[in-house]
Amino acid sequence: MTTAMTSPIWIGASQAADSLGISISTIYRWRSSGLLKPGIHWRRKTPSTNSPVLYHLERCNQAMATATTTGLDAVEPIWAQTKPGLLSQR
Repeated sequence: MTTAMTSPIWIGASQAADSLGISISTIYRWRSSGLLKPGIHWRRKTPSTNSPVLYHLERCNQAMATATTTGLDAVEPIWAQTKPGLLSQR
């Protein structure tokens, strides 16, 4: 008996960035800023702090969609603070 292979729920950073249409540095920045939350959007492959990070693509995509509808400051809070004039132009 064989079972059909399904796409993985948790994927690596480069694959997640490619699938979301963003750079790896952007996905790291979003994780650092708190847009992507540990245990929900990302997790470590193993309990070690040096372990690679895996991302839940569907949840990351939902977070990105929600954040982009609420404004630039939700997606890039640190960047938005340094460029306040851009927010008022939108």
